[in-house]
Amino acid sequence: ARVAWQVYRGFAFEKKTFTSGTISLWIGDGSAWHHAESASGISSGSWSHVAGVYDGANITVYVNGQAGTPVACPGMGVISTNMWLGNSGWTNEIYRHFDGDIDEVRIYGRGLTVEEVTALYTTSVPATAEVVIEGIPGRYGSPLPLGYGTNAVALSSVVTNSVASPASGGTGLRRVCTGFTGTGDVTSGTGTSAVFTVTGDSTLTWNWLTEYWLDTAAGANGTVDVADGWHTNGAVVPITPTPAAGYHFVTWSGDVASGANPLMLTMDRAYAVTANFEADRHTLTAAAGTNGTIAPSGVISVPHGGSTNFIVEANAGSHIRSVLVDNEPAGQFGPGSNAFAYAFAGVSADHTIAAEFNRLPTCRMTTTPTSGVTPLRVTIDLSGSSDPDGVISSWQLDRDGDGVFEISGDGSGAVIVEYAGVGVYTPVARVFDDL
Repeated sequence: ARVAWQVYRGFAFEKKTFTSGTISLWIGDGSAWHHAESASGISSGSWSHVAGVYDGANITVYVNGQAGTPVACPGMGVISTNMWLGNSGWTNEIYRHFDGDIDEVRIYGRGLTVEEVTALYTTSVPATAEVVIEGIPGRYGSPLPLGYGTNAVALSSVVTNSVASPASGGTGLRRVCTGFTGTGDVTSGTGTSAVFTVTGDSTLTWNWLTEYWLDTAAGANGTVDVADGWHTNGAVVPITPTPAAGYHFVTWSGDVASGANPLMLTMDRAYAVTANFEADRHTLTAAAGTNGTIAPSGVISVPHGGSTNFIVEANAGSHIRSVLVDNEPAGQFGPGSNAFAYAFAGVSADHTIAAEFNRLPTCRMTTTPTSGVTPLRVTIDLSGSSDPDGVISSWQLDRDGDGVFEISGDGSGAVIVEYAGVGVYTPVARVFDDL
């Protein structure tokens, strides 16, 4: 920090950062500069007593009462500029500003003796002790007012040293103070503030715990049971995904690719994980017997809540005999039932649908005789009737074709019908199979 300065005239104190913080006193004799340096440097974070003496013959610099090597100087040129404290008088020398505090400044019109400098030091600089501030496992949290490292503290001082907790360590990382330990005047404790009275050299060590951020998320149609939050380094966090009804868990994505359920996540760094879900799928099994079709057929995979339509159709000459859905009848069927539609909607389970068909039987009727004198007894024989996929189980006869089937029987035998009146009769018969 320059006190006064003209070309080769005046005097200046400087702190030499490139020579371990030693202090120099420069004297200009009008034609050249002469300077001496202190034997030791000043320390950051503590007060130092600095004195520069020019006795008309030699320049000597003292730090905390200790003299540096004297340097001869023939004289000091007359100066007429302002005096600057902690600054340089030149506007382009901002780099010469002193970064610290200056107090108890004294300027004498004569050179002080060694005894006078020593007396000033011993009365102005109180006795101090070294207080070392440390952190485990590292230096986190910026303790104040005493920072990490070695601090010179006046004896009998009451120190309240504190740290900011939690301390950010970057994205997804923080340090949490769990308390402190110490030696000398410092006893162990919890919290983020330590209070002690300095009576001698002491050590205060802040203890820190590392925590990592866990970001959890669930995709559509599901949840996870762990919220976003901080977790201690090394902790194992179980995360369970729960799907919505009709869905199932598939996999984790993000910082972890796994199908584990639950996911046992070791917090050795920050993580972001997402649980992904898919709709359940159900099978619809469709089958058709002979003489007809069902479409679609086979095993059809349907997502949960989905829909599928089925069409049942009988072949020519056949009809739908039955349609069973999950083994239960889906309706009434018989001759004339040629087509049927069925829809599964909002599917939430497996289902079956099965269709059976029946080919129509063939009715063959013979009459003997076909004419004669009344009363005429006619044998109507249905034994020639057949069923391609079963047997004839019963028959019915309309003896005169008036639409009324007056006579019926089992099987496919013959029956004698007597016609009493004269006329033309057209008997009609129909047969039924056993399906």
